[in-house]
Amino acid sequence: AYTGGSGITPDLDPSDLQQIEVLKGPQGTLYGAGAVGGLVKFATSAPNLDRFEGRASAGITSVAKGDVGYSARGMINIPLAPGQLALHASA
Repeated sequence: AYTGGSGITPDLDPSDLQQIEVLKGPQGTLYGAGAVGGLVKFATSAPNLDRFEGRASAGITSVAKGDVGYSARGMINIPLAPGQLALHASA
C-alpha cells in the first residue's frame, strides 16, 4: 500500500465488514508470493437471502486554509430468489 499509493489500498465501508483478520508470518501458500510478511484479511458481510436492506451515508469535511471535501457511501441488499439468491452491492 505504501509503494502503490491509494490505487491499491481498499476503501471499504466499515459497516459492511463481518470481520478483520491479521495473519502473521509467511502466507504465500494460500495468498500468493506478496504475503511473505503476513497480511490483513477483510471479510465482507454475506448477503441476506430473505430481507431487502439499504443504507446510505454522506459527509462533508473542511480544513483550515484548504478545500471542502465530500464523501458518500451506499449499500443495497435485494433478495432475488428468497432463501436462495440475493444481490448485495456496496459503493
